[in-house]
Amino acid sequence: MKRSKQSNTEASYISKSKLYEKNTTKSFLAVSSRNGFGGTKSSIIPFSQRVAYLFGAFGLLFLVAVHIHLFRTLLSHETLLSEEFNLKGSHMHMVVPHRNQSSTQKENHRFLTENQRFLTPLRETDYEMFTVRINSWKRAELLETSVAHHASCPGVAQVQVVWCNDQGEPPPNLSNYEKVVIERHPVNSLNERFHLISEPPTIGILSIDDDVLRPCDAIDAGFFKWTHNPERMVGFDARSHIVVNPQTNEWSYSYLSTTKQTNQYSMTLPRYAFLHRDYLRWYMNDMPPLIIETVANNLNCEDIAMSFMVSHYTDGKPPLLADYWAMRTQIKLFVESSISYNATIHKAKRDACVDEFADLLNLKGKLVSTTFVHKGDPFSCGADGKTSEKIHNDRQRHHQNLVNYLKTLSKHNLTRAVTRLTQEASKDAYFKGLIHKTSPWKKRWLDKSDS
Repeated sequence: MKRSKQSNTEASYISKSKLYEKNTTKSFLAVSSRNGFGGTKSSIIPFSQRVAYLFGAFGLLFLVAVHIHLFRTLLSHETLLSEEFNLKGSHMHMVVPHRNQSSTQKENHRFLTENQRFLTPLRETDYEMFTVRINSWKRAELLETSVAHHASCPGVAQVQVVWCNDQGEPPPNLSNYEKVVIERHPVNSLNERFHLISEPPTIGILSIDDDVLRPCDAIDAGFFKWTHNPERMVGFDARSHIVVNPQTNEWSYSYLSTTKQTNQYSMTLPRYAFLHRDYLRWYMNDMPPLIIETVANNLNCEDIAMSFMVSHYTDGKPPLLADYWAMRTQIKLFVESSISYNATIHKAKRDACVDEFADLLNLKGKLVSTTFVHKGDPFSCGADGKTSEKIHNDRQRHHQNLVNYLKTLSKHNLTRAVTRLTQEASKDAYFKGLIHKTSPWKKRWLDKSDS
């Protein structure tokens, strides 16, 4: 019954359509005759052809609209880039430049998000090797010690030394290492640690300071986690932010002591962290100018800026952390005199950076602190990342065998094994008197002060 009604309806519709087309054709003929277009059948444009012309016209208009949109987007992008480079050269003296939050914040966020971002995919070699970038400043002995250690690690394809020309000439011994490249930077700014002058041979970058070492096997714990999660930072240092005023949503910076106390973290520091090569380029080319300017003027906060930028691009996810046993292998080299700072001013600057950068990168309401240490599990730390059972190379197989062995050890024996790894990695620094409160250190530094 329903089908019969439907058939009648369809027949009626077809009949009306034919009648409509017939009447339309007559009307068109009449109009054509009146306007001198000729009334012969040969001059009549068929209905199907008129429809094709109509669709063609719409298609042409669509293409014109797309080209106009692309031109306006390109023009906007170039304008913002020129604004950024102009701001980089300015010399303002303040902790954080003032801005109109309602307009500037939106502009900077639009600048970061309008362009779709695609990270360069890893090649087979990027699952095995990485590039170390060492940021250094007038600490030649520390730099040489760091270069010697990291160049010895089997996973290191190249060691790039970020050398500011204001320091004079780099230590001549560095030229003895095949893996070492000296990058000479004319600008004295902490932003420069992310400025790639020499093309890294790998996509994976281990960004470090010159006063921190770790055993090669511990470094690999972070590296192989990063190869499964190349869009994330994988660090060896955990830090957090605190919402100090819920009404205004004001954020401040938390040191490691607070991070440990709350067992929550939301940042890692590129003084020892793996990140994708593209993020260094995006930092220098696409970071909001206000952030670049703040870092340059204050010689501070580039670590916060990078950690927050990667979280911005990963929709507010916190960075990943290396296994807890690997995080505990830090070897801190002794620094006779600090590069800068009054602790109170230093903390105030970092508080301001965390609050301002979180606004500019649209992280408030997105970036949430997560669990730092998973109690009783030395092989898990921080947020969960992707994992894979696929073994890409012998180095990865060696590391997996080491981890499997460490997992069989009791807590006491695991501590002893990790301590042995750390002592082996710190041997050169130990005998130089660069490990704080050791016998060689006391002999070198305390005896010197007494004489």
